[in-house]
Amino acid sequence: MKCYFLSDMIFYSAKPQNSKAIDTVKPHEEEQEMKQRLSVLFFSLFWLGYAGEFSHAELFWGGGGVDWGTGASGPSSVVYRLDSNTGLIDKTMSFESYDWMWINGIADSGKYLYISHNTYDIDGGSYMDTHDFKIAKVDRCSGAVLSDVSISGFLGQGFSQVNALDFHDGNLYGVDNVTSNSTLRGYALQMHLDQNGDVVNSSVGAFVGPYPDCGLDFNKANGLWYATSWGYTPPPKKEGSLLFTSPDIMSTNFTQEGVGNSAVSGIGMISGLAFGKTGDCFAVSWYGADHSATSVYSVDVTLRTATPLYDLAPQLPSSVTYLDGLADVNMVREGCKNGPWRF
Repeated sequence: MKCYFLSDMIFYSAKPQNSKAIDTVKPHEEEQEMKQRLSVLFFSLFWLGYAGEFSHAELFWGGGGVDWGTGASGPSSVVYRLDSNTGLIDKTMSFESYDWMWINGIADSGKYLYISHNTYDIDGGSYMDTHDFKIAKVDRCSGAVLSDVSISGFLGQGFSQVNALDFHDGNLYGVDNVTSNSTLRGYALQMHLDQNGDVVNSSVGAFVGPYPDCGLDFNKANGLWYATSWGYTPPPKKEGSLLFTSPDIMSTNFTQEGVGNSAVSGIGMISGLAFGKTGDCFAVSWYGADHSATSVYSVDVTLRTATPLYDLAPQLPSSVTYLDGLADVNMVREGCKNGPWRF
């Protein structure tokens, strides 16, 4: 909104500066006109305030992973919302009552959160249920799980795992990471949603890489999709994540950024990746983290280097030992309490 728009609106109905026009204006008309002007001023300043908040805030959803229990239950992974400019968390959701174990991917549609996760094996009493990976639809205001769909059926295989998620241009995408003998491993997927926004099936897209991990996001600044796959850094050859890019997640296979052992250094294996509005890249790690597995890192995607920004451990439950899943908050006005963009 431009300042001159506000001025034009306020003075649009001003009377001509002549005695005849002034003499014909009645007191109650002047009062009504003043109220209208003040209303325009109030609402213009109100929206300018929110526009300022929108332009400065870099908000992201992330997941906090836990040490797994030894039986049919254990501590729950959490989802948090982070301001990357300040390093402060203003919201945390727990899913303990749903027996969630770990979170692989998070995506924000603007109305719901979509979360890829597995569960504790409450039926078999074993350590975890490796065959029960699901994609949940979550109310992003309250944290209530609205639906939780097993993905093993519509992918047509007994063991299915969707590592990373991203929501872009009205569609939900993921990356398949099942056992190594599967023909789907390493391929991007489009998750099809029904009229209620529930996941019902999927289509296979472009090939990402042979050992995909949990990084996936569309960079609006350059129009490229970014995904990650397990690999090694340059010498001294440390385990990490290679970056892959594609202009079209469904039809153009991803290509590696760099050659050979060119994984991002300084972070370990990436378990979540997200871009800000101007192309700044943020990531988290679950294994081999150079600084801390509870830190958020800034990533230079050109040099493929990572720098720690904030250690979130003091703001998260003590059961959280690493971070996983990262997604930009979709800043749309919808029905959360406390006004637009407030949850």
